[in-house]
Amino acid sequence: MKISKLYCNQPFKNVLFNTENGKLNVVLGDASRKSNRKDSHNLGKTRLILLIDFLLLKSVNKKDFFLFTQRKEKGKKMPMYDEQGSIQYVEVSPLEVGQLLFQQYEFYLEIKLNDGRYLTIKRSVATSTKIAFKIQNNTNQQFIFYKNFDYNDISLAQAERMLNEWLDFDFCKNVGEDYRRILNYSLRMQGDYDVQRNSLFQLSKFSTGQHKSWKPLVFALLGFDKKVVKDKYDLEDLIEKQKEFIQKQAKESGIRPQDRDSLTGQIQVKEQLYQTLNEQLSMLNFYQQDKGIIKDLVGKIETNIAQLNTQLYGIQYDIDKLQRSIKNGFSFDLKRVKDLFDEMSIHFSGQLTKNYEQLIEFNKQITVERNAQIRLTLQEKEQEQKVLNKDLIALHQQKIQYLDLIQDTSLFKKYRTYQQQIFDLNRDLSRLQSKLETLDDVEGKRAEMNQTKGAELRAKIEALKHIVSDTSKNEQYRAIRMAFATIVKKITFDDAYISIRLNALNNLEFDCKYSDNAKDEGNTYYKLLCISFDLALHMSYSAQSYFRFIYHDDAFANLDNSRRESLMQTVRDLSTQYQFQYIFSIIEDDVPNNPLFEWQNDEVILKLDDKSDMGKLFYMSY
Repeated sequence: MKISKLYCNQPFKNVLFNTENGKLNVVLGDASRKSNRKDSHNLGKTRLILLIDFLLLKSVNKKDFFLFTQRKEKGKKMPMYDEQGSIQYVEVSPLEVGQLLFQQYEFYLEIKLNDGRYLTIKRSVATSTKIAFKIQNNTNQQFIFYKNFDYNDISLAQAERMLNEWLDFDFCKNVGEDYRRILNYSLRMQGDYDVQRNSLFQLSKFSTGQHKSWKPLVFALLGFDKKVVKDKYDLEDLIEKQKEFIQKQAKESGIRPQDRDSLTGQIQVKEQLYQTLNEQLSMLNFYQQDKGIIKDLVGKIETNIAQLNTQLYGIQYDIDKLQRSIKNGFSFDLKRVKDLFDEMSIHFSGQLTKNYEQLIEFNKQITVERNAQIRLTLQEKEQEQKVLNKDLIALHQQKIQYLDLIQDTSLFKKYRTYQQQIFDLNRDLSRLQSKLETLDDVEGKRAEMNQTKGAELRAKIEALKHIVSDTSKNEQYRAIRMAFATIVKKITFDDAYISIRLNALNNLEFDCKYSDNAKDEGNTYYKLLCISFDLALHMSYSAQSYFRFIYHDDAFANLDNSRRESLMQTVRDLSTQYQFQYIFSIIEDDVPNNPLFEWQNDEVILKLDDKSDMGKLFYMSY
């Protein structure tokens, strides 16, 4: 792909580029006014490269991009085309602050595709996210404002996909990249010569992104498999996100791995308390729900007590009788009988006395035997009395217990209290169980991350180490490195080479090694290294479908004449040999008095000066 034309519908220095092999494209600035010498980009030469980037579908931040600059003045003379196409400065009516200076501008970029066709890209300031395309087999030297396009009002994202397909770069197809990602290795601006940022590899547009946004790309440009690096970064991101999630989950739950036994202990204690309270609640619940049954039970207890009292009364009566019977022993007074006989003048014979004495003795023996039997019976009755008393005491206690429950006015309060305690325990147990489950989940995820993802990451690191440890077999890398070293030698007469390595964190690093003396020159020398790298890439990819142009802004600024001459000789030779279009901007004061800088008739494609607004890119200052 080469750049063919850049033009605009409003006053603008339209540019016709050289696409022929062997011809340079020079943007020549003449900053003769002393006040502008140090700020020569006011001429518009830097704006030109920004416009090309814009027309190649750069997504711009309107707050920063110059085309969307807001009008500061209340009124001014503005360049406009008259009916004959000549530029006239017209006094415009005062404009409100905030109106865009370039609101009416429509830009056209014609590019030559690698298949020989010409593609015109239209992009206006007013509708900068809507793109139009027109494809033609041929071109001419005229700047045509087409009314009809093959594709119109295409969204910026869709337009970029379409242009990517038309460009059909082998590198982009092979590694799954978009042309815009590598564009600025062919369209290098002043911010892309920064030694502090290592911008030889990391372009300014990658300066705010993470390493994964550009290192896999550069790795692929150097001829390696970017998937190894990309997968490593993706795995690291995934692991980091999992770590953050695990830490967040652990923080929200307020638990640590060392809290596991404490949680288990709390759960066990609360489960035991729950069981006890549940049993108590069940008892209260039973009594409350079956109060009628309790009353019935109380009735039965009363009956049993009455029966036992009756039995106890009978036994007590028997005991009293037995005790009195023992006290009433055998009583017979023989002398009184004899005195009674004498009073009645009846003879009481000796034989009768003997018989009475035998009878008395007999009765005494019977009384002793009877009393022994009574005492035995009395013991049995007394034992029965003890048993009945014990049963009565138990029945009275049971009666009191049931009556207390029936008559207890605080029963519902106790029931609700137990219920609330069980509810609180359930809540606490759920919370503790949830914490324990969270801890298990966190530890499981941490173990899975360390084992599975960690193993995958280690495998990627080992694969990357293997690649970096032996790059000698990579022909693309070898070709770029040798071309770079050769070009640097031609331009600076010093040795330099590029290399890749892994740092302490196993992240890919791109290095450019050159002499310590050259390092003292800072950005001036480093700019030549960046230019050499871009040239080396084009040499290496010259046999493939790739960009066929390089645009270096301020390539020759701040160089001594010897290096300007060696750089000019190098770009003339390489652009002719490898058939790419070389575009550069240079201030006329930086042009050495050397035949190499004697431009051919049409090599100066744009000349800018600060003598008046007519010498500037947009025919005005802004």
